[in-house]
Amino acid sequence: SHQGKRYVVTNAHVVQCETMVRVSRPDLTTKYPAAVVCIGHEVDLALLTVESEEFWNELKLFEVDWQLPEQMMKVTCVGYPMGGRGLSMTRGAVNRIVAKPAWTRGCFLAHIQIDAAINPGNSGGPVVNQRGMVVGITASQMVKAQGIGYLLSTEVLKLFLDHFDSFGGFHGLAAPPFLIQSLENSVIREWLSLRDGNSGVRVVKTCPRCADVHVNDVI
Repeated sequence: SHQGKRYVVTNAHVVQCETMVRVSRPDLTTKYPAAVVCIGHEVDLALLTVESEEFWNELKLFEVDWQLPEQMMKVTCVGYPMGGRGLSMTRGAVNRIVAKPAWTRGCFLAHIQIDAAINPGNSGGPVVNQRGMVVGITASQMVKAQGIGYLLSTEVLKLFLDHFDSFGGFHGLAAPPFLIQSLENSVIREWLSLRDGNSGVRVVKTCPRCADVHVNDVI
């Protein structure tokens, strides 16, 4: 539940271009009509409502841990992957927290890498810690790799819900009006006269409206 109302959270790519959405429970055979009330393609999240009271009756709801999980925390991935019709649970651990580029140019989102098995059909499902609290939402797996899957962090979920509360929808991500380059290259660092220990990013392109930031500025 959120703000006293009940919603189902899933991935945007699960319901994009939808004409009809139905949801079900592992303990019931009925499929219930659902409606998409908010979708954010930049964060790959969507919010659904289900009018049927039967769907919500005695349904166990997860609590959310709004903090980023610690490395090597044990987690369980819950969903309906290919290969069967029943509810599937796979276990693993948090391997690392990574900043992955969003669809909006110049924006990065916190993703959680885990080694629990993630397959097509897991998308949008919760990943819980040993206390049964949601620490992320299954988002993707890395193709041509083994044991590398990614979750959207609850920080991204909070951003999405805050937009929904404030605007009634998701209005996208704020992106800086310039392009940047990392400063890992020692030649570029020397050219910019950066001292050892200093870090940041180099501005490589700006827009006409960005009067206070210039090409080759270090931020």
